[in-house]
Amino acid sequence: MDNITNIADYFPHLSAYVACLDCGADWFAVAPADTKHFQCPKCQALSGVVVDPSSADFINIFMRPAKNNAETYRRTLVVLNAKRMIDDGAFDD
Repeated sequence: MDNITNIADYFPHLSAYVACLDCGADWFAVAPADTKHFQCPKCQALSGVVVDPSSADFINIFMRPAKNNAETYRRTLVVLNAKRMIDDGAFDD
């Protein structure tokens, strides 16, 4: 019985739309509620943060690493997708 995991050890948790500040990858994460940084599944950096389309600071930090128009476009779509999900109530309890 050593392989039994007590699920209560993992509560409370959060579910969020997350993006990597380094490479711009985006994904949906479920993690303990106090998690601030997430490991990116694409580049493995510990640079994933919850996407906050209402924060000018987040948008500036997220958009700054874009190296070309294609990357700027892709990162813009991540921010717009987060805004759409929030407006649609995807993260309401």
